Amino acid sequence: MSGSRRDTVHHISRTRSVGISYEDCEQGGGRAMGVIDQFFITLFVAYGIVAGGSIAGGFGALFTERPAFLAMSILADQLKIWGLVGALGGSFDSYMQIEKIFVGNFSPVARQLIMIFAAFLGATAGSISIQWLVQVRS
Repeated sequence: MSGSRRDTVHHISRTRSVGISYEDCEQGGGRAMGVIDQFFITLFVAYGIVAGGSIAGGFGALFTERPAFLAMSILADQLKIWGLVGALGGSFDSYMQIEKIFVGNFSPVARQLIMIFAAFLGATAGSISIQWLVQVRS
């Protein structure tokens, strides 16, 4: 009996990883993920990277006895590019889609440009939120 249970657990662990995969998001709700769904996911991932990284960096500054709000303000500006990279998947696939303009296929290009805009918007909103939260005067 324990041998069959071990086989079952092994089978489950091989077929299902921990966490939510991108495929789970596409299948959620019984419909495919559209451009608007991807837009909001990309926007909030970029926002979360900038805002969350800045807040975590502020705690690090507290532990090292540095001015936390100043560190958060500086980190918010520095993490914008990483918010973009993280939200777009960390690869150049988004930028390689632009190459398809020369072939004449505009649909994937437009979709990727929308995702790049969403990442820019999320990263900028995260930075503005942190700047507003800490209100450091230069």
